[in-house]
Amino acid sequence: MMAAVHEPPPDQAAQTGLCVHYQGLFQPHTVQALGMAVRQRLVEASVPQGLRRRLFSAVVEMAHNVMHYGCDRSGRRGAGVGVLTVGLDPAPNPGEAVRGGWILCANPVHREDVERIGQRMERLRAMSREETQACYRRQLLDDEHARRDPHSRGSGLGLLTIARDSRQPLEYAFVSTGEPADERVIFVLHARL
Repeated sequence: MMAAVHEPPPDQAAQTGLCVHYQGLFQPHTVQALGMAVRQRLVEASVPQGLRRRLFSAVVEMAHNVMHYGCDRSGRRGAGVGVLTVGLDPAPNPGEAVRGGWILCANPVHREDVERIGQRMERLRAMSREETQACYRRQLLDDEHARRDPHSRGSGLGLLTIARDSRQPLEYAFVSTGEPADERVIFVLHARL
C-alpha cells in the first residue's frame, strides 16, 4: 500500500471540514510526521488550544492502535496498515472559533479479535462521562495491566483517553474486506471531540 498524506487546500478544508487524511503504513516515524501535520493544520485553522490538544492526543492514540494492533494481508499482527482522517466541524458563525472535530480511523484486524474488541467498545460506550473519568484514573494507577491483558501493548489508556475526551460515545463498526476467505475484517473507529 502506498503511503499518502493528503492536506487539502485551505479553501477546500473550510468547505469540507477535512483537515488531514493519511493512508498507508503506520510506523513510528510516520506517526510522528502525521502528528506534526495534524498539529500544524489545527494551528492554521485557529482551533482553540483545548480542542487542539484533545484532537492531537486522539490522533496519536488511534495511530498507535493501528501500528500495534492492525494486521496485513498475510495476517501478521502489528503490521500497522490503515487509514486515519481528521476533520473539523464548521464554526457556528463566520469569524468564530471551531468548536469540534472528528477522527475516523480504519485498519484490518483478525476476525478472532472482533468479539473481544466489540465487548471493550460496548463497555466504553455504556459508561457515563464520570464513569469514564473514574476508570481512566484507576487505569493510571494499574501497574499490572500488561500482565493481566495479554493483548495489550501498553497501559490500557488509549481508548479510555479517546472516550474521555470525546463529546459523544465512540462509534465503531467491523466491515468485511469483501474477500470470503480473508481472516481479517476492517475495524472502523469514529470519535467526535
